[in-house]
Amino acid sequence: LELLVLTTLTLEPMHGWGISVRLRQISGDVFDVQQGSLYPALQRMLRRGWVRAEWRASEHNRRARYYRITREG
Repeated sequence: LELLVLTTLTLEPMHGWGISVRLRQISGDVFDVQQGSLYPALQRMLRRGWVRAEWRASEHNRRARYYRITREG
């Protein structure tokens, strides 16, 4: 899961929901990541320094945490 998320984030910074949608799209609806798996994985990657996060407005003007890959990631 972590490698798939990192690969997804190489395209652009994304919020958690956007990451899960992109993973579902690129897998042809085969890989459906649930929040209970995705967010703990993102937290592990934050602790390891593989991703950084910042709060900003989403495309629907809602506050969302956007993740981006780091050099270590």
